[in-house]
Amino acid sequence: MKDHELRELVNKLTDVARKYPQTQQLREQISHLIVPPIKMLRERCETNDLILANGDKVIESLTALTNSLRKEIEVAKAEVENAKKECLEQARLNGMGAERELKQLAQIESLNRQLDFEVKQRIELRKQVFCDHHWEFYDNKLDLNPGEERTFYYVCQKCDAKKPMMDDPI
Repeated sequence: MKDHELRELVNKLTDVARKYPQTQQLREQISHLIVPPIKMLRERCETNDLILANGDKVIESLTALTNSLRKEIEVAKAEVENAKKECLEQARLNGMGAERELKQLAQIESLNRQLDFEVKQRIELRKQVFCDHHWEFYDNKLDLNPGEERTFYYVCQKCDAKKPMMDDPI
């Protein structure tokens, strides 16, 4: 946990201790504040242990994925360049009008944009798959409307991935 999160937790615990001194509710109120961060830290430790245990495999798979993406990008660039050369040669040989040549060049540009988009998508996918998640606990208790069910889960602050909680924190 970060320093400001610890400070906020201590402040909340202090407020609860002042609000519920010598009552049966004190224990439950303290557990309500303490249990979610402890579970989050435990899960983070378990995740880090798995990552450390499988670190070489992760590095190998990242390297393989990176090499695969590089090859695919090079092949796609070569295909686009060959298509461009072929279009220019066909235009020259056939004596096409400028209008038809521009149409084919626009198609080539469209292919280039599509290639760029696919490369960006693959890079984003790789970021999500191999994100070093920073999980933050979410509880919709304050946002509930009548008849809605209370939900708990963790949200990654880096890639917005969500994962459910295994136990009810209450």
